[in-house]
Amino acid sequence: MVTESRAFPGWTAEQIHLALNEEQLSASTARCLERVGAVLGEREGTGPDDDPMLRSLRRKARVEGLAKGLARAYGKEFQNRAAMVRAVMTARGLEVTSRFPLRESIFYGASVEAVGVAALRCEDQDDFLARLKQASDR
Repeated sequence: MVTESRAFPGWTAEQIHLALNEEQLSASTARCLERVGAVLGEREGTGPDDDPMLRSLRRKARVEGLAKGLARAYGKEFQNRAAMVRAVMTARGLEVTSRFPLRESIFYGASVEAVGVAALRCEDQDDFLARLKQASDR
Protein backbone atom coordinates (compact mmCIF):
# COMPACT_ATOMS: atom_id res chain seq x y z
CA MET A 1 0.00 0.00 0.00
CA VAL A 2 1.27 3.47 -0.92
CA THR A 3 0.99 6.02 1.91
CA GLU A 4 1.96 9.13 -0.07
CA SER A 5 1.09 10.35 -3.55
CA ARG A 6 3.79 10.01 -6.18
CA ALA A 7 2.26 12.84 -8.25
CA PHE A 8 1.76 15.19 -5.28
CA PRO A 9 4.80 14.87 -2.99
CA GLY A 10 4.05 15.22 0.70
CA TRP A 11 0.30 14.63 0.33
CA THR A 12 -0.55 11.47 2.23
CA ALA A 13 -3.25 8.99 1.27
CA GLU A 14 -5.18 9.90 4.42
CA GLN A 15 -5.04 13.62 3.61
CA ILE A 16 -6.12 12.99 0.01
CA HIS A 17 -9.07 10.89 1.19
CA LEU A 18 -10.15 13.59 3.66
CA ALA A 19 -9.81 16.32 1.02
CA LEU A 20 -11.86 14.46 -1.58
CA ASN A 21 -14.66 13.86 0.92
CA GLU A 22 -14.91 17.41 2.30
CA GLU A 23 -17.97 19.41 1.34
CA GLN A 24 -15.90 22.58 1.67
CA LEU A 25 -12.15 23.02 1.58
CA SER A 26 -10.88 22.92 5.16
CA ALA A 27 -8.01 24.99 6.47
CA SER A 28 -6.03 21.79 6.97
CA THR A 29 -6.50 20.73 3.34
CA ALA A 30 -5.67 24.22 2.09
CA ARG A 31 -2.38 24.11 4.04
CA CYS A 32 -1.57 20.69 2.54
CA LEU A 33 -2.29 21.95 -0.97
CA GLU A 34 -0.15 25.05 -0.42
CA ARG A 35 2.71 22.90 0.83
CA VAL A 36 2.40 20.42 -2.07
CA GLY A 37 2.12 23.30 -4.58
CA ALA A 38 5.29 24.86 -3.19
CA VAL A 39 7.17 21.56 -3.51
CA LEU A 40 5.93 21.08 -7.09
CA GLY A 41 6.77 24.68 -7.97
CA GLU A 42 10.25 24.36 -6.55
CA ARG A 43 10.77 21.14 -8.48
CA GLU A 44 9.51 22.68 -11.74
CA GLY A 45 11.07 26.11 -11.18
CA THR A 46 7.75 27.93 -11.02
CA GLY A 47 5.93 30.04 -8.46
CA PRO A 48 2.54 31.66 -7.82
CA ASP A 49 3.24 34.55 -10.20
CA ASP A 50 3.56 32.11 -13.11
CA ASP A 51 -0.21 31.55 -12.94
CA PRO A 52 -2.09 34.50 -14.50
CA MET A 53 -4.97 34.37 -12.01
CA LEU A 54 -2.74 34.07 -8.94
CA ARG A 55 -0.46 36.80 -10.29
CA SER A 56 -3.48 39.10 -10.67
CA LEU A 57 -4.81 38.26 -7.19
CA ARG A 58 -1.40 38.79 -5.59
CA ARG A 59 -1.01 42.15 -7.36
CA LYS A 60 -4.47 43.21 -6.20
CA ALA A 61 -3.71 42.12 -2.63
CA ARG A 62 -0.42 44.07 -2.65
CA VAL A 63 -2.19 47.22 -3.85
CA GLU A 64 -4.96 46.84 -1.26
CA GLY A 65 -2.44 46.11 1.51
CA LEU A 66 -0.37 49.13 0.56
CA ALA A 67 -3.49 51.33 0.54
CA LYS A 68 -4.52 50.09 3.98
CA GLY A 69 -1.02 50.60 5.35
CA LEU A 70 -0.85 54.13 3.98
CA ALA A 71 -4.31 54.89 5.38
CA ARG A 72 -3.14 53.76 8.84
CA ALA A 73 0.05 55.78 8.56
CA TYR A 74 -1.74 58.88 7.33
CA GLY A 75 -4.43 58.39 9.98
CA LYS A 76 -1.78 58.44 12.72
CA GLU A 77 -0.05 61.40 11.09
CA PHE A 78 -3.39 63.22 10.89
CA GLN A 79 -4.07 62.58 14.57
CA ASN A 80 -0.61 63.86 15.52
CA ARG A 81 -0.92 67.00 13.41
CA ALA A 82 -4.47 67.70 14.59
CA ALA A 83 -3.40 67.32 18.25
CA MET A 84 -0.47 69.67 17.69
CA VAL A 85 -2.68 72.30 16.05
CA ARG A 86 -5.29 72.05 18.82
CA ALA A 87 -2.59 72.40 21.49
CA VAL A 88 -0.97 75.43 19.83
CA MET A 89 -4.27 77.19 19.21
CA THR A 90 -5.51 76.46 22.74
CA ALA A 91 -2.22 77.71 24.24
CA ARG A 92 -2.69 80.91 22.22
CA GLY A 93 -6.16 81.34 23.74
CA LEU A 94 -8.02 80.59 20.51
CA GLU A 95 -11.28 78.66 20.57
CA VAL A 96 -10.98 75.18 19.11
CA THR A 97 -14.14 73.12 18.60
CA SER A 98 -14.14 69.41 19.39
CA ARG A 99 -14.74 68.58 15.72
CA PHE A 100 -11.75 70.56 14.46
CA PRO A 101 -10.30 69.72 11.98
CA LEU A 102 -13.17 68.07 10.17
CA ARG A 103 -11.28 66.02 7.63
CA GLU A 104 -7.86 64.50 7.17
CA SER A 105 -7.45 65.87 3.66
CA ILE A 106 -6.67 69.38 4.97
CA PHE A 107 -3.20 68.14 5.94
CA TYR A 108 -2.39 66.41 2.64
CA GLY A 109 0.11 68.39 0.68
CA ALA A 110 1.07 70.59 3.63
CA SER A 111 4.43 70.19 5.31
CA VAL A 112 4.73 69.92 9.07
CA GLU A 113 6.33 73.35 9.02
CA ALA A 114 3.37 74.85 7.12
CA VAL A 115 0.94 73.33 9.63
CA GLY A 116 2.94 74.74 12.55
CA VAL A 117 3.25 78.22 11.02
CA ALA A 118 -0.47 78.31 10.22
CA ALA A 119 -1.29 77.29 13.81
CA LEU A 120 1.02 79.99 15.22
CA ARG A 121 -0.21 82.82 12.97
CA CYS A 122 -3.92 82.14 12.54
CA GLU A 123 -6.64 84.21 14.17
CA ASP A 124 -9.19 81.39 14.41
CA GLN A 125 -10.05 77.96 12.99
CA ASP A 126 -11.26 79.32 9.66
CA ASP A 127 -8.11 81.40 9.28
CA PHE A 128 -6.00 78.33 10.07
CA LEU A 129 -7.76 76.37 7.31
CA ALA A 130 -7.32 79.22 4.83
CA ARG A 131 -3.61 79.55 5.66
CA LEU A 132 -3.10 75.80 5.33
CA LYS A 133 -4.93 75.71 2.00
CA GLN A 134 -2.79 78.60 0.76
CA ALA A 135 0.38 76.78 1.87
CA SER A 136 -0.77 73.56 0.16
CA ASP A 137 -1.53 75.36 -3.10
CA ARG A 138 2.06 76.58 -3.46
